[in-house]
Amino acid sequence: MTDSIPIRLLDAFEDGIYIINEGYIIKFMNNTMKALFGEGVGEKCHKILKGSDTPCKNCKFDEIFINNEAHYSEIYIKSVNNGELFYEDFDTAVYGISGYLRNFFFITANKKDSVILQFENLQKAIKDIFVTPDEPMMNVLVLFDEKWKVLVFPRAQHRPNQYFLKGNDKLLISPAAADFGGQLITPRKEDFNKITIDDIENIFAQTSTSEDILRQIGKNYSALASKQRG
Repeated sequence: MTDSIPIRLLDAFEDGIYIINEGYIIKFMNNTMKALFGEGVGEKCHKILKGSDTPCKNCKFDEIFINNEAHYSEIYIKSVNNGELFYEDFDTAVYGISGYLRNFFFITANKKDSVILQFENLQKAIKDIFVTPDEPMMNVLVLFDEKWKVLVFPRAQHRPNQYFLKGNDKLLISPAAADFGGQLITPRKEDFNKITIDDIENIFAQTSTSEDILRQIGKNYSALASKQRG
């Protein structure tokens, strides 16, 4: 296979390019792929690219080698700590992140249209779980650094119980996007001076979606996104 094209031309591309045979064995990697993943010629592609002993879920192997069909795709490979992959296609990956102070979804994609589509699917899944016709409670942070990155924090409730207490027990804190993003705001100096780690953990435990609910949302979203992809 590698003798049929001018291989050296592939090193001129900034994008990563690799060639495999019918056994998933990498026969060629251009310089970009080697810089990203190291030398992998002679190894199985799924082992080098994703550290997996089995082929990738979205692999087009059968269509290419069995049905003799040509396919074009770009896959953004990203590992996420404590992340459960709920959806992946040629452009987009969507993870549910749990085990931290806040549980959330992480969407990453190359194209804005892809981000918008999967955000809308995720929003619908959240609405279905919380059975609301209106926009569900959530906070959203959006970053763009060569790729789109969207963090979606589904909310269990708007304000913690401490917000409604009286006297010295009151904490006038109502977490919003900045707080869920990692910078807790205390509007009153007295709250800043008295708040404890236990208070913070309790506040986010009340306002964040639990791991079980996050997983339910993720499964609903995954079914919706996969059905839409066909």
